[in-house]
Amino acid sequence: MNIFKRNKILINLGIVSLFSIFAYLMILPLYTTGKVAVLSDFYFHAARVEEIFNNLKHGEMFTFIATLTFQHTGVGSFLFYPTLFLYPWAILRFFFNPINSFYMWYWLITVLTFVISYYCMFKFSKNRLQSLIFSFLYVLMPYHLYLGTSVFGEFIASMFLPIIFLGAYYIFYGDYRKWYFLSIGMALLGYSHILSVFMTCEVLVIIFIILLFIKKISIKRIGYILISAIVTLLMVLPVIYPFITDFIGKNISSALPGISPPLLMTGSRIFEASISNEVTNCSIGVILLVTLFFGYVKEKPYRFIYYLGILCVVISTNLIPWMAVSDTFLGMVQLPFRYLMYAGLFLATVCCYKILMYMQRNTNLNQKNVYHRIQITLIIFGGSFIFYYGANSDIIDRVKVDNSEQYLQPANSSDSVQVVPNIVQLDKNNYRNQFGYAVLYGETDYYPKVAIDNEKYKNDIINNIAVINKKEIKITPISQPNQLVYDINVAQKSNVDLPVIAYTNTKVNIDGKNKEFTISDRGTVNVKLSRGEHTITVGYEPPKTFYRLIVFSIFVIIGLCVFIINNKINSKRMVKIISK
Repeated sequence: MNIFKRNKILINLGIVSLFSIFAYLMILPLYTTGKVAVLSDFYFHAARVEEIFNNLKHGEMFTFIATLTFQHTGVGSFLFYPTLFLYPWAILRFFFNPINSFYMWYWLITVLTFVISYYCMFKFSKNRLQSLIFSFLYVLMPYHLYLGTSVFGEFIASMFLPIIFLGAYYIFYGDYRKWYFLSIGMALLGYSHILSVFMTCEVLVIIFIILLFIKKISIKRIGYILISAIVTLLMVLPVIYPFITDFIGKNISSALPGISPPLLMTGSRIFEASISNEVTNCSIGVILLVTLFFGYVKEKPYRFIYYLGILCVVISTNLIPWMAVSDTFLGMVQLPFRYLMYAGLFLATVCCYKILMYMQRNTNLNQKNVYHRIQITLIIFGGSFIFYYGANSDIIDRVKVDNSEQYLQPANSSDSVQVVPNIVQLDKNNYRNQFGYAVLYGETDYYPKVAIDNEKYKNDIINNIAVINKKEIKITPISQPNQLVYDINVAQKSNVDLPVIAYTNTKVNIDGKNKEFTISDRGTVNVKLSRGEHTITVGYEPPKTFYRLIVFSIFVIIGLCVFIINNKINSKRMVKIISK
C-alpha cells in the first residue's frame, strides 16, 4: 500500500472517529440521565419498535400488523410505513434497556448522517475542510435536531438527502455516468419515509423545470434520469407492493390529508425561531438564516443552490397559498415547514463554501500543513459543540430535571383507552407504560375510512369492542407475531364482528381450519360461529410474490454494486493508460 493510499485511509478513519466522538458527546448529557423526554411522534415509532422487537424475540423477521401494540387492533402501521431503519433500534433492545437502546440508535443515525453528508460534499467540492464544515452545519441545523427528538421518519430520511442531490447534480451538471447516486439515495429514502419520497420528487421536478429554461439539458442526461428512476423502482418493489395489494383502492386511510392551518408558518415566525436558534419545527438556525440573507455567490452551481434554498424557505411559509391547494395532491405534505429540511441542505452547501472562501482570503490556510488542519478541525469541533449545546440546552434541561407530574404512570384500567399525555418522562422502569395508551399521533393511521368517518366505530376498535349478535362485548386477544388469537364461547349460532382491521391479505383460522370471512360495516373482520367454544386466529399473510420481490430487489442491489465497482475499475485503468 503506497503512502498516498495509507494517508487517505488514516484521514478517513480520523474523520469518522471525529464524528463518532462528537455524536457521543451530543447524547452523553441525555444518556447519563437514564431518561428520555417524550413528545409528538415518539410514541408512534416506539410502539413500532416494540412490535418488531417482540416479533424478533419469537423468531419472526417481518412485522406486518400491530398485535402487541396499538391496542391489539391489527392495524397495518408496518405495511405502509417503512420499518427497515428501525430494526437496529429493535436489535439493540436485546442487549440494552429501552432508554439506552434509543440513545444508541440515535447515536448511530447521527454518525451515519455526519459521514454521508461529509462524503457527498467531498464528492461535490473535492475539499475536505469544506465537507467537514458542511456536515456540522447540516447535522446541527435546529430543524434537523428537532426531527431527532421524535419525528423519526423524517429524521432517518434526512440522512439520505445529500446522496440524492449529489446524484441530481451529477445528472444535471456533472458526470452523468454517476447517475446511480440518485438511485441509491431515492431507494434508501423509499425504505425510510414515503412522504419524503413525494416531497423530494417535488423538489427534483422544480429543479428540472427551472433548468429547462436556464440550461440546455441533453437527451442523454434525461435518459439517465429515466434509468435512475427505473432502477430505484426495482430496488423498492417490496415497499410498493403492499400499497398495490392492500391500500390503493381499498378505502384505507393514511395520516390525515390536507394542510394544517395552525401549523402553517409565517416568515416572521421562522425568522424569530431561527435568530433565537430554537430547536423547533420552524428554525433553520442563526447561521443558515444569515446565509439566507447574505449568501449570494457568483459561482454558478452555488448561485443556483442558493436560490433553491431561498425558494424552499418561501415554500415552507404561508407566502404560498397552501390552503387553496389543501384538497389537492399537494396537500399530502400536511406541514409545509417540512421543506425547511431541503432549505437547510441547500443553504448549508452555500454556507460552507462561503466560510471556506473567507478563511482562504483572511487566514494563512495551508491545506498541506497537517498541524494547521488539525487546529482548524478542533476549532470547528469545539465551536460546533458550543453551538449544539446552546441550541439544545432546553431539551437537555427538560430531561435532566425530575418531574413527577410528567413521569408516565400506568394507564387507568377503565373501559376506555386514554390518549397518552403530550409530554412525559420515561425511564427503563416506566417505558412500557406508554403502550397502555393510545398514541398521540398515528394510532388510527391505516384504519378503514369507514371507521375514521364514524367516531363510535373508531373508538370501539381501539377499545377492543367485539360485536356478537349486535351485542357489544370487550374482548382481549392473545398477541402473537402478526396474528391475534381470540377465545370465544357462544351459546348459539352467532355473527361475530372482531375488533381487528381487515386487509386484503388478512387470513382467518377457526379451530385450526382456514375460513372465509366478511368485512363488517366498520371495516373489521366478521365471522360466523356455531354454538360452543372457538379459537379464532386472525393474521396477515402476504402473498409469496412479496418475498420473491425481496429476493429480486436484493439481486438488483447486488447488480448495481457490481456495476459501480466495475465502473471504478475501468476508470482507474483509463487513468493509468492516459498517464502513460
